[in-house]
Formats: sequence, structure tokens, C-alpha cells
Amino acid sequence: MNDRPFDAQAAYDYLVSTPSLQAKPGSVGLLGWSHGGSSVMATLSKTSRARSFKAGVAFYPGCGLWNAFGGISKSTYDPYAPFQIIHADLDPLYTGGNCQTRRNLAWLRGSQEFQPIIHYAGAKHSFDACTATTATGSCTAADMKAKSDGDAVTKTFLTSKLL
Repeated sequence: MNDRPFDAQAAYDYLVSTPSLQAKPGSVGLLGWSHGGSSVMATLSKTSRARSFKAGVAFYPGCGLWNAFGGISKSTYDPYAPFQIIHADLDPLYTGGNCQTRRNLAWLRGSQEFQPIIHYAGAKHSFDACTATTATGSCTAADMKAKSDGDAVTKTFLTSKLL
């Protein structure tokens, strides 16, 4: 909650200050999975000192965030940039309702940056690791569909916000 936003800002500073990477200031997004998704969420908070990122996507974050931002039921969390959560219906991080509660409260306060949460029926945490070649493992058809669709949604969302 406290350290990773600084790490993300340091990465941003490196990207935009390294000419060979051709990263344009104001055109950098943030993407994370699970704990990294929670880090995306914390980094995009309006309370963040640095507001460098133009958009962010979090795959199955733990939106409890150790009761930061006023806790869950009285959440004060608002993102400063367009923020998309992608979750799995069978993921305990989703079924607890913390992400939806934070999103609903943000919208009640007028936040338009916190996008509607996308969730995939029958999918589990870490569905993004599922491919056609892993179909015989613990991945289900729902996981593979979520992975394919989640990747496409992410590409479309970030492209629309960053370009």
C-alpha cells in the first residue's frame, strides 16, 4: 500500500527518461495481477502523490487493501485515472465483494474513472495462465475463455486510453 506506488513511479520515471524506450510522458499505463493488481489500485489512488499513469488494469486484485482508504464499508478509494478490474467469479478475492463495494462507493461520490468490474463466470484466480496447451491441467474451459477475453479487453481498454 505504501511502497509499491513509489516503485511504480520509479519505473515510470525510468521509462520516460530513457530515450531508447520511446515512452511518452502521459501515455503510460499500469497493469498488474493479484497482489500486483492491488498495487495498481493503490498507485492509481487520488491520494497518490504522483499521478503519472494515464490508465490501469488490475487482474483479480485483493480489494481489501488491508483496510486502507477508509476500509471497505466506508471506502474513500477513488482512482485518478481510468481503472479497470478484471475478476473471476470463483475467486475468493471477488466473491467477498470488496472490489464491488469500493467501486459502488466511488461511483456514489461521482467517480467516473472506476470502470464497471468485468468478471468471468466459472473462472478461477490465475485464469490468465491458462492456454490451449494447459487445458488438461487445472484450467477449465471457463478459465481459457476468461484468459482469451480478458487479454482482448485489456488490450482494447489500454489502447483506447493510452493512444
